[in-house]
Amino acid sequence: MTETEKLTKSIQTIIEAWKRTNPTGKPEKEQVQRFNDLLEQLYKEGWDYTLGHENELPDEYLPARYLQRRANVQDDLQDELANIASRFRSCQEGSDAEQQAISDYHQVMAELFRIGHWPEVVEPDSELPHEHMPQIYKDAQRKRIEEYRASQKP
Repeated sequence: MTETEKLTKSIQTIIEAWKRTNPTGKPEKEQVQRFNDLLEQLYKEGWDYTLGHENELPDEYLPARYLQRRANVQDDLQDELANIASRFRSCQEGSDAEQQAISDYHQVMAELFRIGHWPEVVEPDSELPHEHMPQIYKDAQRKRIEEYRASQKP
């Protein structure tokens, strides 16, 4: 196991303890301090990505550097979706290239959902035809519509 993997695992342990002991409340001061110390060690190891919403403290406890990097990663991934969608549109229907574009799109979308903290909506030019959109995206959109409809009922 690499040092980065060990540090990431230690962060996961802190998050698991926080969720187990106080899932809806504030993390303890010691948990925040240890989390941020481990995050700083990750940076010193050359790590420069995002942990994903399942492995994070609430945003108000995360350093600005991390929040900015997470936003940049999300922007990069959304740009990648647009590029893949454009590549998909240039493919011959049913070709291996089209299937690869669909696969790549699904992988990028899965990473966006793993990271979390994004509106779960892509620009129309970044979408694939509905039948090729990832199920996780379709489920999120269905849930969004259901929540909107429920909020409109008297």
